[in-house]
Amino acid sequence: FTIVNIYPVPVKDSFSADFDLLVPMDITMTVVDNMGHSYYQKGLHFPMAGRNKDVVRMDPQWPAGLYHAIFQYADGSSSSINFTVAD
Repeated sequence: FTIVNIYPVPVKDSFSADFDLLVPMDITMTVVDNMGHSYYQKGLHFPMAGRNKDVVRMDPQWPAGLYHAIFQYADGSSSSINFTVAD
């Protein structure tokens, strides 16, 4: 089981995705807007269990609105978190 948290919310120019992992794992993180347009995708490799973090810099700035961070795990499962980008 993986616990993911995104902060700060609302997001301005960057955000952190914190992962609390029970085991080491690889995760693919994809961020899309409400229309399904992809803004970010990255393969993350976490060789240690416990707390891990990835920082996403939005350069150039993403438009204000609702976004969805989708996390795909090596076992085929996925989870998602919604967050807001502010002006």
